Amino acid sequence: ETPWRTLLGDLEALHWTVGGRNVELAIFGHPPQWLEGLQHVRVHGWTSQEETLFHLENCDILYLPFWFDEKHLESAQQCFPSKLSTYVAAGRAILYHGPDRSAPCTFFSKYPAALQSHSLAPGSLAVLLRQLVQSPGLLDSLSKASQQAAAQALREDRFLESFRKLMAS
Repeated sequence: ETPWRTLLGDLEALHWTVGGRNVELAIFGHPPQWLEGLQHVRVHGWTSQEETLFHLENCDILYLPFWFDEKHLESAQQCFPSKLSTYVAAGRAILYHGPDRSAPCTFFSKYPAALQSHSLAPGSLAVLLRQLVQSPGLLDSLSKASQQAAAQALREDRFLESFRKLMAS
């Protein structure tokens, strides 16, 4: 079972509605075949970074699936997904769906920009999605943390400084 299949199953169980609002998934890039043609999925295809950010800034929450399987355990702990950088640049709340011992979780411990699910169990994401719409201020709080992360951690000068340190070691 993949994180995506858990998400789709939970949205199906919610009839693609959370808190009275219809849910639509926006997919950028080339989607897997099993996502193509689904009624509530809009495929944008490959877009420029500027266009992608424009669309992401208009989403309520951005889904970040990550590796759960044992063969990717080391990668999950050490790799920082480029998608997360893009999501933070958009300044939106994130729904992280992956293991708790991971690079994204380390990031979220400093910048609490995400609701997190560390389970592939059916219903695990539905609980978080309901929490998002039932908790006043939660969406704004997560979005503000995402904006703070963009301003503090994912700036070009910070990247260059870290890169210089890496090259000097």
